[in-house]
Amino acid sequence: MKSLKKEIFKKAIIVILLMIMFFGLSISLFFYQYQIKNVFNLLKIENSDISNYVTAYFKKFYIEVEYLSRLKEVRFAPFLNEKARKKALETFKVFQEIDKDINYVYAGYKNKMLLINNYIPPAGFDPTIRPWYQAAIKSFPNISQGLPYREIKTKEWLVSVSKALVDNNGKIIGVVSIDTSMDKIIKKLNEKKFLNIFNFILSKNGLIIISHNKFNLNKNFFRENKIDKKIFNKPNGFFEYYTQGEKLAYFNKLQNLGWIIVSEIDKKNIFSPIIKKIFLLFLIVSFLSVTLGFFMTMFITKEIINSLYNLHNNIQSIINNEQFKKTKSPFVEINEIYENIENLTQNALYKKNKELEKLNKKLEEMAIKDKLTNLYNRYKFNEELVNEINKYRRYKTPFCLIMFDVDYFKKINDNFGHDVGDKVLKEIARITKQTVRSTDVPARWGGEEFMILCPNTKLEKGIKIAERLRKAIENHDFGIDKKVTISVGVAEYNNEKMEMKDLLKAVDEKLYQAKKSGRNKTIY
Repeated sequence: MKSLKKEIFKKAIIVILLMIMFFGLSISLFFYQYQIKNVFNLLKIENSDISNYVTAYFKKFYIEVEYLSRLKEVRFAPFLNEKARKKALETFKVFQEIDKDINYVYAGYKNKMLLINNYIPPAGFDPTIRPWYQAAIKSFPNISQGLPYREIKTKEWLVSVSKALVDNNGKIIGVVSIDTSMDKIIKKLNEKKFLNIFNFILSKNGLIIISHNKFNLNKNFFRENKIDKKIFNKPNGFFEYYTQGEKLAYFNKLQNLGWIIVSEIDKKNIFSPIIKKIFLLFLIVSFLSVTLGFFMTMFITKEIINSLYNLHNNIQSIINNEQFKKTKSPFVEINEIYENIENLTQNALYKKNKELEKLNKKLEEMAIKDKLTNLYNRYKFNEELVNEINKYRRYKTPFCLIMFDVDYFKKINDNFGHDVGDKVLKEIARITKQTVRSTDVPARWGGEEFMILCPNTKLEKGIKIAERLRKAIENHDFGIDKKVTISVGVAEYNNEKMEMKDLLKAVDEKLYQAKKSGRNKTIY
């Protein structure tokens, strides 16, 4: 004869194994898909951050070179007196003092004259054969795209932006150029925000022009890794290739610079941590399943044995003609036990679902909120902005975009420490939420930059909101021995043909004008 207790135990083991297989595999699959999607998103966000940084970094050099190319004392230096040349050198010096990202400002001329501060070229130096000079000639009448080259004297790696100088007849007589250190860009490329992502920059022909590993410079990325150039016909996208392991990469083409920003990660750095986490998750699910199954088995076994025992006692009492406590049929008891277990299971699952909902809600909030300021992050703000653009294209409802950043924020960090800087950013975020309307969407754009999306708002109203915020921050006591102010740019979206990048560019230009014209003001 079979033991009821052993049979229940065997069935419980089968149920536990099925629970482990079903829940373990289901949760593991969901977790795997979520992590892979997250890696793709992080790779894209990292690349976007680098692309925006490089574009913004070189944008000012384009403006500065264009301005210098129009100055008379720069254009005609070889034909002017010494006083005029000194004036040109003073102008170069002012640019270097204002913009600390500039390493050198100089001009080379067809007669082989070089106009530069604090630099003595080597003997026989001919500026007309230097890469920056040739690049400007080839790009004429446009500004040359960013050109990495090695300085002939100091051997340091620089990136040059140049433009050809012309006389009144349009004939090229020289080149004006601005150099910046490649190390500053490499430092940005080496900032590790997510996983082990590596960034590098290609020319449009596939040459590696900027990389954390200088031994890779000037190698052809396409040829070295046997990559089909057609992949890069699109403005951006994902691709995979093999070099010392399988790589997953995302690229973005910068039209103005003619560069391709590539962010890559070794696949083993993706899958190895995910597999470890899945294994740990599977062990947790298995432990919970075994624990729950064990207690359920003990509970069921006890109830059935007790029911049978009570039934036996009742029968024995009847036989002995003794008083007994009336109990239901054992089959009814078993049915009731099953009902209780079902209710208990439903309650447990309900609680688990609630816990998962809370966890998912928390994860979603972490994915869209900036950790420091608790405002929306750039990823979430872009979603809101896309929705608002689509709404305009459907209903023609105008809206405004406000962009601001903290004036001289680096000085706050340098003078008072980064902890104080963080407190200032959090306080600005709090003031922003209190000052804007409930329908407005504030976000931290990055560093000390913030964005505010103002739905159903024309430019006049957007300006009032921006000014109200600017004054609120200007008049606020941040508890430091320095007045904190912001520079603000405002742009209205009222043209359905305008793309999101054009709107972001427009408001960024207004912010740049506000900073350039003295800070602590609103430009629209």
